[in-house]
Amino acid sequence: MKYKNLLFTLFIFLICSCSSSDSESDSGIESDDNTVAVDVDAWPENEKEAFIKNCANSAGSAIPNAEDYCSCMLKKVIKKYPTPEDALKMDVEWMMSEAKNCL
Repeated sequence: MKYKNLLFTLFIFLICSCSSSDSESDSGIESDDNTVAVDVDAWPENEKEAFIKNCANSAGSAIPNAEDYCSCMLKKVIKKYPTPEDALKMDVEWMMSEAKNCL
């Protein structure tokens, strides 16, 4: 139960770190056939850094190797949610399941 509460708290901080994104960057590239493809890495460095910093701060001493855990989660989040804006719609059940794999 302790980890479930901690993971939920981390989720809240992860969402907060994503909500500070700059809306100036366009995450899509229009192709010749007018379809929009997502950039290979549409997450700006400052978003990645904020994600890891907020995650590690919220984990504190409750999770050993918090930065490793947060880096693992960031990779999973980026893979499922190609942009920080997409991550704002993160499914809590998915996040809890993936978080266990990063511990």
